Amino acid sequence: MLSVLFRLMLVYDSTVADNYRAITISPCISKAFESCFISIFSPWLESDILQFGFKKGMGCRDAIYTVKGVVNHINSNGSTAVLCALDLTKAFDKMNHYSLYIKLMDRNIPKCFLDVLLRWYLKCFAYVRWGTTISKTFQLLCGVRQGGVLSPCLFALFIDSVIQKLRASGYGSWVGKFYFGCILYADDILLVSHSIHVMQLMLDICSKEAENFDFSFNTRKSVALWIGPRFRHICAPLTLCKAELQYVDKTKYLGVELLAARSFKCSFEHAKIKFYFL
Repeated sequence: MLSVLFRLMLVYDSTVADNYRAITISPCISKAFESCFISIFSPWLESDILQFGFKKGMGCRDAIYTVKGVVNHINSNGSTAVLCALDLTKAFDKMNHYSLYIKLMDRNIPKCFLDVLLRWYLKCFAYVRWGTTISKTFQLLCGVRQGGVLSPCLFALFIDSVIQKLRASGYGSWVGKFYFGCILYADDILLVSHSIHVMQLMLDICSKEAENFDFSFNTRKSVALWIGPRFRHICAPLTLCKAELQYVDKTKYLGVELLAARSFKCSFEHAKIKFYFL
C-alpha cells in the first residue's frame, strides 16, 4: 500500500502547475441564461454524428461499440486496423476564442448570439488561491468556462472541424457510404484506418488543423496500435506535429483498455485492481 500511495503522490504533485485546472463559479442566473441560449439556438449548436460526448442518450458505450463494429468490419476483409488515440493538450483550458468565433461564423450563427458570446468571454476573470492566499484577478484570454452549461456545446463545435476535414478528404474507415474514420468523445479522439499510409495522411490533416486554429496535441500521450492478423508486425513510424508516435500493446480509451490483438479485445484489469484496492 505504501508503494501505491507513493506513486499517487508523484502523479499528483501539488508543486506542479500542470496538475491544477480552473473551475468556473457562476451564479444560478448565469446558468439559467446559458440554458436558454442552448434552447433557442440549438439548430446551430448541433455537433457531428461522430461526436458521442455531450449528447443526451449517448455515452461511452456507444463510442466503444462503434469502434468495435468498425474494427471488425476491417478485419472481416482480411485487413489489419490501425488505431491512433490522440490526446489534446488541456483542450478545454486552451481553446482559442477567436478560432471559436471563426467556426461559429462559418455555421452562419445569428449575430446576436456571437455578440453576446463575445462580451461573455471578454468579461471572464480568474484568480489563484494557494491555501489562504489569493492572487490578484486576471483576465482569461482562452478556454471555455469549466462547469459552464454552454461550454460543452462550444467545445464540440470547435473540434468538429477535425471530423469534417477528415471526412472531406476521404481518408479513414468507411462502412458502405458512412464515414467512421474519426470517432470522438469530448476531446478523446480515435482515428481508425486500414493502412499506415492512410493513417499518416490523416495525422497530417490533424496537425494542419491544430496549426490553423491554435490548439496542440500531446504527442507523449498520443499512441498507435494494430488490431488484426498482422498486429505483431513491425510498422513504419507515424508522426503527429513532427513528433513520432509510440506503438503500444494497449491504450486506455473511455475507461477501458483497447488491446493490440488479432481481433478487437478490451481489458478491464485496471478497473478490477482499483476496485479491490478500494
